[in-house]
Amino acid sequence: MDKHNLSFDMRCQAFLENARIHLDTHRFDPIEDINLFNILGMETKEVSAHSAFLFYVFRPFSKVDGTIDDYNLKTLYEFITNKNDSYPRKDEIEYISIQREYPFSDGRLDFLIKYFDGKKEDAIVIELKIWAGEQPYQIERYNRFLENNGYSQNHVYFLTPLRRQAETGDAINITLSDIADKVLKKIVDVRRIEKREKSDSYRLIIEQYIKTINKIIGENTMGGQNLIKSKNDIYVADKLIDERTGALNQMLISFLQNVRTEFNNILEKYNYPYMEYFNYQDDPEYIKSYFSAGRSGHPSIVLKLEREWFKPEIRNILDKEYNKEYYPCFCITIEGSYDLFAGFVIRSGEKSIDNLKIDSIIEKLNELNKDRQKNQYWMDNEYINATDNKRINFRNYSDNDKGFLRLFDEALSMKRNESEHIASNAFRIFEKQLKYFFDISK
Repeated sequence: MDKHNLSFDMRCQAFLENARIHLDTHRFDPIEDINLFNILGMETKEVSAHSAFLFYVFRPFSKVDGTIDDYNLKTLYEFITNKNDSYPRKDEIEYISIQREYPFSDGRLDFLIKYFDGKKEDAIVIELKIWAGEQPYQIERYNRFLENNGYSQNHVYFLTPLRRQAETGDAINITLSDIADKVLKKIVDVRRIEKREKSDSYRLIIEQYIKTINKIIGENTMGGQNLIKSKNDIYVADKLIDERTGALNQMLISFLQNVRTEFNNILEKYNYPYMEYFNYQDDPEYIKSYFSAGRSGHPSIVLKLEREWFKPEIRNILDKEYNKEYYPCFCITIEGSYDLFAGFVIRSGEKSIDNLKIDSIIEKLNELNKDRQKNQYWMDNEYINATDNKRINFRNYSDNDKGFLRLFDEALSMKRNESEHIASNAFRIFEKQLKYFFDISK
């Protein structure tokens, strides 16, 4: 082991020992530890707490004399653009605004900051991620928005608790910790000097939010006791999270690969025609953010079927609606509920058709399968259970009794047995739904 790894190993042991002592000895103090965000259960609520609060703090407001107070937003602007000569200086800005959940053709921007320096209006996009995953091509879409509206490129910022890299494109990383230390604390100090009437509650709620940020990243956990006491501790904690995330994601990739192999063996056994697999379900770049953020897309095994295999009464409706630019897919996927599902969807290009809103299709699907799950995103789907007949829930991955880690805590043979069972269960769903919606000659 080299010196760096040895040093990290020693720091890791010390950090974990400090964490153990802290958790064993600390007792909650209802006065010192009270926090409004914690009481309301909003510490990790991205839109309803963090986004809403930051917008409230940074938006310019009208003062009693009718002038605009944009100090808070300009302080944020100054921090973001610090030492970057491509931006005008803060004192050159004549007008600045911030908008939240800004709609555009490819989605919504968490924050859009527009500013004018007397020569040109420009903009900054901030994408806020507490633990949520990125959407496909999210950063690229934001850069396209800037380009299409005549704004400067590479003005997209990725705001996270712990300097997580954007996975879908180039963005400048900033952290909530830095926002707390270098922006919000400065705002609190300035507002305290102003001694504005009723400003105490304003400052106190910002200070509560700073404590919430510190708690999220592991600092100042309860009663002011710092579990993370140094830059080294932050580095160790961040690396431990990365290593844990990497291990969990590799397990997920292996799990999907094993199930796909077993499912393919069954298809070959029963002489089904060749069907194309999409490759992204094996791509670590597609899956890796699932455990660091909840999920990025839906990790899936996707099997492409031919459009001509649809029963004529379904194909005729879809041909008319989508001009033959579609195809059916059988998916084994982790859905939004974090359960494992299998069933058929309809795709167009690279995307699933989000909503089967054509009444004639819904009526025809229901007519062909009286027991069809009334789901507008699937032609039909069912849960896949593990060998103990319990649902496999990927949200609880840290709980061996409920989560998918129990699929891996036995011997290798048990892992294969579980993969075979899941593939067999998926094949049962495949054949059942196939006879309802398709006319396929084996």
